Amino acid sequence: MRRTPEEGGGSTKQIGTGALEGILPFRILVVDDNEDTCPALRDRLLSMGFDVVTENNGHAALSRIALEARRAPIQGLLLDLQMPVLDGIAVLRELQERYSAIPIIMMAATTDRGLLKKTLKLGARAYLVKPFDNGLLREQCLRVFLEDNPLSEKSSRDTPLR
Repeated sequence: MRRTPEEGGGSTKQIGTGALEGILPFRILVVDDNEDTCPALRDRLLSMGFDVVTENNGHAALSRIALEARRAPIQGLLLDLQMPVLDGIAVLRELQERYSAIPIIMMAATTDRGLLKKTLKLGARAYLVKPFDNGLLREQCLRVFLEDNPLSEKSSRDTPLR
């Protein structure tokens, strides 16, 4: 495992190992206001081979996506539903207007299935109810970010043109 300092934030990103070897870089943005959740998810996703960046609110997430669109575009999001500043629903709506190709997995501490299904209707590709285990996280991330994602090299390579 080789890690390099990430520009600007001081956190790390993993390069070239795990489930995504040969497909990287594949850049995931984790957005959650819980100070323990972002580092934990970053570590889990790094162990899978994703390139990971984090933000702690929806406004910062939208700014990062816009700023890095040409330099190092975000290719997938893990987005918390309930956050201050700009909540997950507002971010999801904005992303569907401006960056609809980016796949989103919603994360929520709620078991309100109606609210979770609303996120799917608004464009999220999946949701995870907190707390979730590593196996389910891995399964959803690989399915949503690689298999069903037009931004993924694996998806475009393995899917016949129609």
